[in-house]
Amino acid sequence: MAFIDEGSLTAANAMACAAEAGFGQAYYLGLFANHTLQWSDPQLIDLATKVNGTPPSEAFKTCVTRRAHSDWVTSINAVADTNGVAQTPTMLINGKEVDIATLTPDSLKTMINDAAQK
Repeated sequence: MAFIDEGSLTAANAMACAAEAGFGQAYYLGLFANHTLQWSDPQLIDLATKVNGTPPSEAFKTCVTRRAHSDWVTSINAVADTNGVAQTPTMLINGKEVDIATLTPDSLKTMINDAAQK
């Protein structure tokens, strides 16, 4: 999602580019370890080197700078807006918000099973 600051759209797009390039999990961790940054393209490309251990491919750089996944990010934001999501993390089951502060693995399993039976 991209509603935190002006760098959020570029960061979410770059996350999709990293997933596509095969190092999404490491990139995700790098983004959230530096969550106070308002990400620029050079920072996002540099992060790929830091988390992947090698310079990123030209395809990754192009994906980031051309915002290859910006329509996808925008669509996720639109769905979040429709569902009243204004923060992360947020969990919905069948459109109903789950109180994650009190969530346990067993209670989540029960909620999912109950929702699947409806």
